[in-house]
Amino acid sequence: MHSIATDSDLIAVSLDDPAVFARIFDRHYVEIHGFVQRRLGTPLADRIAARVFVEAFRERATFNGRADARPWLYGIATAQIGRHHRRERRLLRAYARRGPSLMSEAPLAARERSGPRAASRALARAVARLDGPERDALLLGAWTGFERAQLAQALGCDEREARNRLAEARRRVITTAEVQLTTTAADRPIARAG
Repeated sequence: MHSIATDSDLIAVSLDDPAVFARIFDRHYVEIHGFVQRRLGTPLADRIAARVFVEAFRERATFNGRADARPWLYGIATAQIGRHHRRERRLLRAYARRGPSLMSEAPLAARERSGPRAASRALARAVARLDGPERDALLLGAWTGFERAQLAQALGCDEREARNRLAEARRRVITTAEVQLTTTAADRPIARAG
C-alpha cells in the first residue's frame, strides 16, 4: 500500500499502478456525487458521478499536478452535467420535430385548432424552453404519474416547492404552446375555392 498524502502524488503513481487511483475515488466520490445530485437530482447522480471518475481516470495523465484534485474533478463534473443538458435539449428538439406525445393531454383549444401532431410539436418546443427545475417537475409528473410527495422526493425538494414548480411549468407550457399554435394557424394561407 502506498502512503502518499496528496492527490497529485496519488495520480502520478496511478500512471504506473492504476489501482492507486481508487484512493482518489475514495477521497472525493461522496463530495462530487453530492454536487452532481444538487445539479441534476438523485436519479442521475450515480451515473454522472461515475462518469466523472471514469473520465478522470482516462485523463489522469493530463492532471495539472496541484495537490488537491477537487477543482479538476469539479470541472469534469460540470462538463458532464453540461453534456447531459445538451443531450436532453437535443432529445426535446427531436420530439418537437417528430411530434410524439409528451403528455397525455394537450390543451383542448390547441388540439381543436391544429391537430394532434402540431400540438405535440408545440408542446415539445415549449417544454424545451423551460428552465431545468421546471422541466424536471413537468416531465417527472407527466411521465411517471407520481403523487406530489413522490414528485417532491424525486426532485429533492418539499411538496410545496414541487407543486409550485409543476404549476409554473404547466402554465408556461400551455401559454407558450397556445401562442405557437395560434401564430402557426394565423400564418397558414387560406385555401380558396375554385
